[in-house]
Amino acid sequence: MTHTSKIYLNCPYSEKDECKQLGARWDNERRQWYVPVGADVEPFQKWMSISSSNEKKNFQQELTLR
Repeated sequence: MTHTSKIYLNCPYSEKDECKQLGARWDNERRQWYVPVGADVEPFQKWMSISSSNEKKNFQQELTLR
């Protein structure tokens, strides 16, 4: 499933290489990995305990609009 906004991940430092290899990008301002716009979120499920409840709501709304 793809999306239209960044999805931030809770990826520990020890797994950063795996996350990056799957296509995640680093947001230097937030100091956090994210799934780029339009990328499939499925490979990132293990890091998707979305920290912000607003992000989670936006993501769920986006999925229901499809």
